[in-house]
Amino acid sequence: MTMMGSVPPLLIVLFSVPVFGDCAVETRTAPKPEMQEKLAAIRAERARIEALLPQFVESLALTGKPFGRFKFHRFQKQPWLLYASQQMLSLAVRHGLWDKLDQTKKQEWLDLLLSAQDPETGLFICPVEKNQPTGYYRSITLKMVRVLDSIDVKPRHPLPRAESVCPDLGELPSSLEKLPWGSEAYGAGSQAGHWAMTRLNELKHETMPLQNDPYVMKIVGFLESRQNPETGFWGTSPNLEDGMNGLLKTLAIYETLERPLPNPMRVVDSLLSLQKPDGRFGDNCSPWNAMVLLTFLHAQTSYRSADIQFAGLKLAKTVADRRQSDGLYSAARDGSLVVHAGVRLCQKPMPVGDIQGTSQTLGILKMVESLFDRSESRPSKGKGQD
Repeated sequence: MTMMGSVPPLLIVLFSVPVFGDCAVETRTAPKPEMQEKLAAIRAERARIEALLPQFVESLALTGKPFGRFKFHRFQKQPWLLYASQQMLSLAVRHGLWDKLDQTKKQEWLDLLLSAQDPETGLFICPVEKNQPTGYYRSITLKMVRVLDSIDVKPRHPLPRAESVCPDLGELPSSLEKLPWGSEAYGAGSQAGHWAMTRLNELKHETMPLQNDPYVMKIVGFLESRQNPETGFWGTSPNLEDGMNGLLKTLAIYETLERPLPNPMRVVDSLLSLQKPDGRFGDNCSPWNAMVLLTFLHAQTSYRSADIQFAGLKLAKTVADRRQSDGLYSAARDGSLVVHAGVRLCQKPMPVGDIQGTSQTLGILKMVESLFDRSESRPSKGKGQD
């Protein structure tokens, strides 16, 4: 059985006529008629994907009880993975499927996820992948907390305390200094973001304003003191794509604090310079990361607003390259995920959609639509680390 059925060519309209050319404007105006046509094509594609999602969810769920055990794609060798179940829940919540599930399936899914939390460490441990590095489970845990929080569900056990997984306040400056800001900004940003978000998760139920916490603000102060004046990214990594991804890994801090990114015009310039002629910003998660940052900055500043819109439209066109035989999307151009977070899922890419690719494609299309929304509301929290 195929999910695709009779699917029209993706976004034929999107690049059928010129968009902006080389213009850059500082004010936001209603889309021109040709832009309305392109936005209508994007909305139609998003609606088509969303119509396939219920069948997609069922196709990746392990049969039998409990409901909620998911694969990343149909050819994954593991019977299911906790990381896949967390990402599918995020997809379901964001696109309205969660509210449509019957109560029995909801409860089974939640019970499955909540039972994976280790009562001693507070980490969420995958029952199928029990021998992964601690960082693997910390990543799952942070993302699990965010999606559970979005549906007002609390973990059963206390989360890891900051003092057990993060340097203390006195050691924090030297620990931040030791991170590889000059050679691997992605890894450095991931670590700094993890420390800050672990602390922020502890504080979210307290009455003290988050902006007053000395631990979090010391991380923010360090990041901003290390902002590269040439790129707007943190540190001095010569690889702009790496610098962009490092900034993305700390964006959740700014979203949570509702704090603007410093020097936004320089960051916008650097992000736009990364886009290739075919619309891509790089491989793997880089297109998603770039779109999240540009959407955040588009809400913060009117600088190069039209260029950001144009970049979004170019990126939306490239999603056609990742549509697979089932009508859904893969995380890589050549097919489904082979490796996720260091775990090998299959031996070679397969021509099917996966959770990450489908979720990111839907997210990119929605973000591109939002660039033309004149309400200028800030992007919803939580995109930075998904």
